[in-house]
Amino acid sequence: MGSLKAGMEIFDEQGRRCVVEIAHEIVTPPTAYRITFDDDSTIDADAEHLWLTFSASELSALTRRDPEWRRARRAKRPSKVGGKKSALFTISIAARNRLRHAVLAEPRGTVRTTTELARTLRTPSGRANHAIPVAKTLELPERELPFDPYLLGLWLGDGTARDGRVSSADHAILDAFRAAGHTVRHLANYDYRVHGLTRTLRGLGVLGHKHVPASYLRASQDQRLALLQGLMDTDGTVAKHSGAAEFTTTSSTLRDAVQELIVSLGWKARAREGRAKLHGKDCGPKWTFKWVADRPVFRLERKRRVQRLACRRTTRFRYLVACDEIMPVPMRCITVDSASGLFLAGRAMIPTHNTWALEAEPLRYIQTVPGFGGVMFRRTSVQVLNKGGMWDESFTIYPHLGAESNLTRLEWTFPPHSNRIRFGHMEHEKTRFDWQGAQIPYIGWDELTHFTEEQFFYMLSRNRSTCGVRPYVRATTNPDADSWVANFISWWIHPETGLPIPEIVPALSACP
Repeated sequence: MGSLKAGMEIFDEQGRRCVVEIAHEIVTPPTAYRITFDDDSTIDADAEHLWLTFSASELSALTRRDPEWRRARRAKRPSKVGGKKSALFTISIAARNRLRHAVLAEPRGTVRTTTELARTLRTPSGRANHAIPVAKTLELPERELPFDPYLLGLWLGDGTARDGRVSSADHAILDAFRAAGHTVRHLANYDYRVHGLTRTLRGLGVLGHKHVPASYLRASQDQRLALLQGLMDTDGTVAKHSGAAEFTTTSSTLRDAVQELIVSLGWKARAREGRAKLHGKDCGPKWTFKWVADRPVFRLERKRRVQRLACRRTTRFRYLVACDEIMPVPMRCITVDSASGLFLAGRAMIPTHNTWALEAEPLRYIQTVPGFGGVMFRRTSVQVLNKGGMWDESFTIYPHLGAESNLTRLEWTFPPHSNRIRFGHMEHEKTRFDWQGAQIPYIGWDELTHFTEEQFFYMLSRNRSTCGVRPYVRATTNPDADSWVANFISWWIHPETGLPIPEIVPALSACP
């Protein structure tokens, strides 16, 4: 995080690339926590950092909205048809009811601070109370790789580190090299020389030091999967009872590379450390990954046919198992341009949220463009001034930029142009008219569904600018299915791609 700069590309929770808009100043927070997940991955964060999590009650609601779960429940429930009705009438009523589908809003999770996670870590019964969805597969273009990724995986698993020899009893593995145009010569026992392979591996820089080159870790999904399949066909297996995929290595370098491959393909996996033994002799540490994938991670038929593919919801979430206060260390928050405000952090690529997204947004112009300013709204003044509210949070950012606060006006003044950022509320419907005649380049709405449609559209007429920055609006929201925001969600999010629609900016600016 410390090396990130504005303009750099990272990934969001959908696996898409997003841009770092603001890399905030590195600070040491007063309070910090270490969050631990069920796959042993950890993230250190300050007390006010934001996370999109699903609570136990939200996960339960998610289950009740699953079509398979609802069909199974209906099959078990007795018919409610009673009275002295004919069998034909009973059948027709039951058939009609089966066709009626209640439209239930699907839980989307809730944005919570690290402090909230620590306070509500467990349910009253002791179960994990929070879960974060596993990030989807990283979307990257296909690369021109110097060597077939599947064959590289085979050599990393069963090859000799110093040359192009392979030790294997599987003819299918040797046939894979032959199919790629290599001549395979038997040496002794299970040792084979693959002609031309030494030269290729030397060009890759992996001879004498088995590792996965960075270009392979950021290749396309199919190329990364092929590399993992090569590793799994050699050093992988299928758990006897569960059918889960397993991979074992004694190389810490390959351990890290395999973990990155697994999480970049949209899965979570835990590495368990043990001791490698040969004929009773301790040969050092070994690491074993075990996970349930939703796609085949093997090409060898004998392994692929016994692999169990993922179907349980638990494989799609990381569950928080601990949130312990730690000694504060220097930390950095960033603002990204992803549609959800989420980005991936840590080796396990855990989705986490923009911090101070609304407060940070106007910093792009507030000190460089004379005449630029903005207003950010919460519905009530209490929400603005509450501890941990917008006004309170602004003190973690704005003083570092030399800004001066005015509590009476709930306003910050920034050097060198005396540009201002204000915090406002619209507790009553008529409060919107207090802004009549205003000219506001930037308007931010915190929890948009708390405001009325009339308030929002009225303030669009105040979203004007003569400073040279095109006027714009930002809002945070988790829209309810029956809110007015849901009626206009197609303005911001394309229903098929799920991506923001950039054409909305001029459309909104033209609204009366």
